[in-house]
Amino acid sequence: MYTKKISGKKTNTFRAVIGFLLVFMLTGMTGCGNDAETTANDPAGSQASQTENTDKVSTADKDKNADADKPASQPVSSPVSNDEAPKVTWSIKDHVLTISGKGTMPSLHLGESKEEITSVVIKDGVSSICGDAFNGCGNLSSIKIPDSVMSIGSYAFNGCSNLSEIKIPKGVTFIDHDTFNDCSYLSTIEIPDTIKEIGDNAFKNCGSLSEITIPDGVKSIGGGAFYGCGNLWSLTIPDSVKAIGGSAFSYCTSLTSLTIPEKVTSIGANTFWGCSSLTSLTIPGEIKSIGEGAFYNCSSLNSMTIPANVTGIGSNTFWGCSSLTSLTIPDTVISIGDHAFAYCSGLTSITIPDAVTDIGENAFFACSGLTGITIPSKVTSIAPYAFSSCTGLTSLTIPYTVTAIGEYAFSDCTNLKTVDIPYTVSEIRDGAFSGCTKLTINGIQGGYAETYAKENNIKFKSA
Repeated sequence: MYTKKISGKKTNTFRAVIGFLLVFMLTGMTGCGNDAETTANDPAGSQASQTENTDKVSTADKDKNADADKPASQPVSSPVSNDEAPKVTWSIKDHVLTISGKGTMPSLHLGESKEEITSVVIKDGVSSICGDAFNGCGNLSSIKIPDSVMSIGSYAFNGCSNLSEIKIPKGVTFIDHDTFNDCSYLSTIEIPDTIKEIGDNAFKNCGSLSEITIPDGVKSIGGGAFYGCGNLWSLTIPDSVKAIGGSAFSYCTSLTSLTIPEKVTSIGANTFWGCSSLTSLTIPGEIKSIGEGAFYNCSSLNSMTIPANVTGIGSNTFWGCSSLTSLTIPDTVISIGDHAFAYCSGLTSITIPDAVTDIGENAFFACSGLTGITIPSKVTSIAPYAFSSCTGLTSLTIPYTVTAIGEYAFSDCTNLKTVDIPYTVSEIRDGAFSGCTKLTINGIQGGYAETYAKENNIKFKSA
């Protein structure tokens, strides 16, 4: 009996230990730390905790489903940090984007929501419009900007192709680069007299913009500022402007006349490229340089005075100015670039100053109306195609300073009858006079000119 009692106690003790271990293991699986301790001591707490967790999961699932099913017109707003609430916030409701608060506008990050925006209301107190703010809002048609706005960032309205009018507040002093780029429907814009600078590509490809008033006080107009404004016909540049960037008015195909202010000292490359309706342009005497392609394909330009301070005419400067009939090049010019007067078919006479030492390739290519030309005595070589297809030329004298005539330099000058070639010329490249079927070369008997003439079946006459 004694032995059984001892055995019974051991059995009961063993069972108690096993039970305790089972409880510990089960409670350890449901939580850890304080949660596990609470659950082990309070089974009712364990059940409540499980119920609460189930409710949380259920609510999260419901929120996700609600977001997935939410229509485009559902109100959307800017994210708010728990740490610090933003000073400027935004919300979208019924296709209207409302921006409110005090201070600078942070990056909006509108994402796909920008596609549904048709109107923007910026509340008084917002002091800036951030860069890229409405970039790509293709359906945006109206916007209200308060006077509290003092700056507008780059690309702010880029690609707002349905925006037709806008008023820039008086506090703004600078129109940043690409601000209104590709606003193809923009036809009316008010620029305040506080503006001092118009940035690069600011109004690029604003194809519906027909007239614009640049206020007095603006000091610079950036490169490409009005590039591709094909309907722009009325534009006045104020006397305050000191600099105009390259391509500033490229492809302003409706622009007929323009006066460049006296303070401007240079015309950048491609500034009036493709201004096919431009008939007259007043250039101040202070201009010292004219960039390459400055008047490229200004096919209606009929007169031009190059200022006396200009020292060079760059490549493609007057390419395709087919209505230009006469032009005076100042004595200060020492070089004429490639294609500088190519396709100036209406040009009947031109005086190349004695100071010119270099005439580039294709410089007078296809100047079919040119009947006579004098090559300056400082020129040492005739560049390839320099006077090719000048079908109006009938006679020509090569100066003694020239030692070489380039490829096809006078090719297809079909009415060229006589050319005087001096003994100094020791090289005439391939095709220099090809297609000149009426030509007779005058030169020294026994010289290089005679040899060339015989080898190319051209008539030769001893001078």
